Amino acid sequence: RQEIKFTDSRDFASVNSKINNIRYPNSYARNLASAVRAANWQFFTKSPIYVHKALIVIVGGRQSSSNYRLLRRYAVRLRRANVFVHVVTVGNAERPYASVLARRKHIMHVRSFKSLISKARALGRQICEEMVRLY
Repeated sequence: RQEIKFTDSRDFASVNSKINNIRYPNSYARNLASAVRAANWQFFTKSPIYVHKALIVIVGGRQSSSNYRLLRRYAVRLRRANVFVHVVTVGNAERPYASVLARRKHIMHVRSFKSLISKARALGRQICEEMVRLY
């Protein structure tokens, strides 16, 4: 368990630095497949098929090699549940993982987490418009 005290930070740069220095147990890679599996279980498995659903995945950095195969499996499950997956890659994130989860038009790239904040409204609008068009 790790704890970040944001009250100790005086500016955006120090908060960003703390987030970037989080240690991941058992490897240096992020486990995107586990995060997608947890989101699927928590939010979508019990949801009726006719309910509008969207999942926004924010990916930064490198992924573990086993993620690709697992992500394909979860992507299929999400599509069957009518979940629209949108992926935001940040910085030098590995983009092949994004294309497994979402269609090309649902993938957005930003250079930093700071620029992600400025594009959040546009991303939300894009998702809402897409869902209205499809339903």
